[in-house]
Amino acid sequence: NSNVPAQALTMLNDPLITQQSERWVQRVTKEASLNTDQRINRLFLEAFARPPFPDELKAAHTFLGDNQDSASWAAFGHALVNVKEFIFLR
Repeated sequence: NSNVPAQALTMLNDPLITQQSERWVQRVTKEASLNTDQRINRLFLEAFARPPFPDELKAAHTFLGDNQDSASWAAFGHALVNVKEFIFLR
């Protein structure tokens, strides 16, 4: 697998990628019945077809912090779509 810098920069900076990440996270986080762990789990299942590993769950909580506002969740979703596992098939 390879990834040229232009591809990585597009995934990080393209407004469409940012917008779609925000919409994806908004759809998941608007479900009031889900707690933080369930939301993180849902995002991992949709992004990678697997639940988060324990260390990933811990990192997600660290990333989101105590505030967990919509901007934090949007940034988390954007980070998930930039993971190589999201971009490349095994």
